[in-house]
Formats: sequence, C-alpha cells, structure tokens
Amino acid sequence: MLVLDSSCIWIQRICVRVLIVYAELFQVTYQGLNVHAYVYMSSHIHMIISSYDNELQDMIRDFKKYTCKEFVKAIKAYPESRREWLLAKFSYAAKRIKKGTNYKVWKDGFHPVILDNHKKAVYSSEQLHFIFF
Repeated sequence: MLVLDSSCIWIQRICVRVLIVYAELFQVTYQGLNVHAYVYMSSHIHMIISSYDNELQDMIRDFKKYTCKEFVKAIKAYPESRREWLLAKFSYAAKRIKKGTNYKVWKDGFHPVILDNHKKAVYSSEQLHFIFF
C-alpha cells in the first residue's frame, strides 16, 4: 500500500490518475510488476502487487520518485485551482525532512502486507473490491 501526504487530496484529479496508471504500466511492461488488484482513494492507493524480477521496495521507490516529479510538472503546467496551495504544501513537506528535494508528495515508506497463502490473498482482494464498490 502506498500512502500520500495526508494534506494532499490531488489524487482525485483525472490527470493524476492518468500519471499513476502510466507509471504502473511502465513498471508492468519493463520492470516485471504484477498488479493483481488496486483502488485509488482520495488521498492514497491500495494495491496488491508482486514481482519476480525486482524487489518491491525498489519498485515502490521508483514509482514514487517518478510520480512525484510528474505531479509537480502537471500542477505547474495545467490549470489547477489549488496550484499555489499544493506547491506550498509539497514544498513545506520537503523542507521538513531536509533531503535536498524541492517537493515531497508521498510519505516515506509504505505498508506491505505479505499475502503468503490463498486465504489472505482472497480476503485482501475482496476488501479492495468492497472499498471500491
């Protein structure tokens, strides 16, 4: 599961969803990511994913890095009623952690749950579908 900064609800915008899907498709095509189920919430994403080729934490890192840059580009390039507010929030978050970035969109870390048997996998998938519908 990936978690956005709780102050950011920009994921509701269609442009952001397209960027997320594009990033996921890239990882599916070129990095061996398997997306079994997902749901986009207003402030975060739930996904059931796996990979035989790469470590999931590396893929999550790459996903966050790419989407952060693209979110900021999109906010600056397209008409967005909350442009200044969003950029100020992301900038403030980056300054708080002092990692040398201008903007921080995603929270650090993610919350993996190992689905090591069929029962857990089915339960988690049903929960995602319940949230979505």
